[in-house]
Amino acid sequence: MTNKYSTYGNLAQKPERQRTNPLKPRQTGARGIKTQVNGALRRNVLVLCFVAAIAAMVLVYMQCCIANAGYKLDSIRHNLIKTKQANEQLQLDISRLKTPRRIQYIATTELGMVLPAKVFYAHKNQQ
Repeated sequence: MTNKYSTYGNLAQKPERQRTNPLKPRQTGARGIKTQVNGALRRNVLVLCFVAAIAAMVLVYMQCCIANAGYKLDSIRHNLIKTKQANEQLQLDISRLKTPRRIQYIATTELGMVLPAKVFYAHKNQQ
């Protein structure tokens, strides 16, 4: 009968298995089994993490710039609407101030002018 344990007297001991993982090769030393760290792999992982962090920071910065530009655009649109309303109000004021009745009223009351009694019009081609 085959057993997965080899016995030596009254001690049971597992047979050693071969490790086939190339990322962590093992070395035996004076104190027992030690793992040897793959330095190139560790460096590559750290570089990858650093590049990912930089890319994330750039992405966040770009999103902040886009949000800031959106706020500025909204502010400019708001100012444009205000300016258009003010322009319409000023156009109404101009048309109100240019009415002939208002001009006549100011001329007679404030400037002391008098309306003529009769008005004659001359035309160049009279027969």
